[in-house]
Formats: sequence, C-alpha cells, structure tokens
Amino acid sequence: MINGQDTSRFLSAFLKALAIRIAIVVFSALLLHVPAMAREMVSAKGNLVNLRAGPGTGHPTVAKAERYELLRTREKRGDWVRVQSVDGPQGWVARKLLWGW
Repeated sequence: MINGQDTSRFLSAFLKALAIRIAIVVFSALLLHVPAMAREMVSAKGNLVNLRAGPGTGHPTVAKAERYELLRTREKRGDWVRVQSVDGPQGWVARKLLWGW
C-alpha cells in the first residue's frame, strides 16, 4: 500500500521531470521558428558549465553558465564553441555541454 508521503514524493519528482521535458520541447520549437541569426543561441546542458579562456580543458575557467542559460555563439573551433552570456562574460565551452547545436 502506498502512503501519502510516497505519493507526494512521486508526484513532486514526476512534475519536475515533466517541467524539464516541456522546457526542452518549447526551447527546441522556438529554435525552429526563429530567424537564422538567432539560431546562434545555445543553452547550457550541465548544472554548472565552465566557460574557459581557450578551447580546451587545459585553459582556466573565466566564468560559469547555469543549466538552461542562453548563450550567444561567437566562434566555433573543432568541438569547442566560444560563447557569450547575456550579462557579458564570454568563454569557450565543449559542444557536448550545449543544447541547440
């Protein structure tokens, strides 16, 4: 038998997962309906993504981007992308850590 506490935990986890899926679908749909220039916007995948001084993990971290934060693409080099956040900081991020690519 399921008690109220288990039901509450399940419902909370379910709603959180649903909200994330809806956000991904909406973000993806928006990318399909915006002008080509705006498609240069990407979103951070990880909980906290390092923006580095250069393209590679050997470069120091200069800023961080939170999950779903929108970033403008500035340059592409191999598997790395130079991005700029809305509030100004810019740096290099591995492509695998970005959505909207």
